[in-house]
Amino acid sequence: MKFPVGRILGAVVVTVLSVALLLQFPFYPVLIALALAVVLGAIALEFPSVALWLGIILSMFAGFYQNPFLGITYFIVFLCILALTTSWLQIAFVAASWVLALSSLPALALVPLVLAGDHLRGEHALRVGAVSAISCFLLCWSVGLRQAGLMLIPFAAPSLVMQPVQNPWQFTAFLPNLNLFTSQAIMSYYAPMLTNLEDLRAIILVVIWIVTGYIVGFLADKFKLTARGILAVAGCLPVVAVAAVLGSSSFTGLAVALVGSILAVVAYNLAKPALALPAIRTFTRLKDLIPTGVPGSYSILLGSPACEERNLIVELFIRSGVGRQAPCFDLTADVGYGRNLLSKFPQGLTLLIGSPRAAEATEKNVIRISSGIQNLTTINIELVNAVKDHYQPGSVVCLEAISDILLSQKLLTTRKWITDLTPRLEGWGYTVLGVFNPALHSKEENQGITDLFKGYIEITEKDYAGKQRRMIAVRKMIDVKYNEGELLLDRDQLLDKGKQAAGLRGRLTR
Repeated sequence: MKFPVGRILGAVVVTVLSVALLLQFPFYPVLIALALAVVLGAIALEFPSVALWLGIILSMFAGFYQNPFLGITYFIVFLCILALTTSWLQIAFVAASWVLALSSLPALALVPLVLAGDHLRGEHALRVGAVSAISCFLLCWSVGLRQAGLMLIPFAAPSLVMQPVQNPWQFTAFLPNLNLFTSQAIMSYYAPMLTNLEDLRAIILVVIWIVTGYIVGFLADKFKLTARGILAVAGCLPVVAVAAVLGSSSFTGLAVALVGSILAVVAYNLAKPALALPAIRTFTRLKDLIPTGVPGSYSILLGSPACEERNLIVELFIRSGVGRQAPCFDLTADVGYGRNLLSKFPQGLTLLIGSPRAAEATEKNVIRISSGIQNLTTINIELVNAVKDHYQPGSVVCLEAISDILLSQKLLTTRKWITDLTPRLEGWGYTVLGVFNPALHSKEENQGITDLFKGYIEITEKDYAGKQRRMIAVRKMIDVKYNEGELLLDRDQLLDKGKQAAGLRGRLTR
């Protein structure tokens, strides 16, 4: 059995973060906080998101103990995390940012955002930035601080005088007097926050805080910087510069933010290969792999075992064309799969079935090649007649019968067929997607096929968090910038179910 490094490391992160959360405000004795953190770390081995949610809820009790309205603010922050984050790592980055914002070195609250940008990137880093900005601002305002990290809080609530831990300690001591929670009392408490929203400086710093991680991820995707320290400086430089201009932070605070970000990014990238950490980001769309989009007049090969994820990625390519009302074409030797694909795209997709059983197909938009894949000349004639003069921007031609042809016709004939067909399709403007199963062929045959396409995307199986999961990565993309990292394939994400995984367990284990 392979040692689950990812799960163990995740449990350690949750344990350490739980200790920080539980001791953030005085309420729990140190030994009880440590015991609770160890329990949460054990839960995190299987359900990391649940462990972090419980850690936040338990630390919320400390907020109620200190001040009932601080507890309400904590509850609002918890709802934001529950609603807007989709993985335990996003929760961890957000929680770490507000813990640091309330520490003796609040400028370090920028570090989790930079790490989120380097590791998660794109929409996920932007989501972390948004929730972090909301939580840091609200909690620091309630405590009475004038700064949340590098953010400015011009009109904070009155400074909170912390109550010490009870001796003897009683867990129920956090329970507030419910009579305090009248609508008038709540409005009076939060009304001064509206004054903050009238201060343009505070708004600008919140916005730049939100996009910091996104900028880091954007730079990593676009320029593939190898000097990770440079990436950290470039990514957090906008928020540091704005904070310096608006006068919300001292020179020392700005230096701490920059140096801390550099050290964190460098340490993270040095530790990642040593620990053999897998990529955490989840593939949700083609732009996750190719930020600039798949160009027209381009040929891409998808190497994958037969699985639903492979079929869903093919559907993404076809949907991208059909969605632009461009005609798309698919060549397959599988009658059942072809019919299923056609049922999903009854308009805009033309199916070419290279199988003796094709004569049974009676659906519209079906071209039957009854000779199957034995006669490549017939396939060429039918395919060329179907696609020629029908190109529109966004049109895709999928060649899903490559493995069948390679098994039947061998490498030399298959290479000749591909080298004759794909240049013509590219010349007419089509994006060509070839699909084959590398497990069915020798290393020589795999190399001989991948060399014929400008791009190569591969789906493999790897151990992730102690489980065998499918990963997707771009192995080659000529003259196109692409994401070099591996992404986790989540079938439910590809099925456009968004946050809702298959069952409650799928949601909790993220």
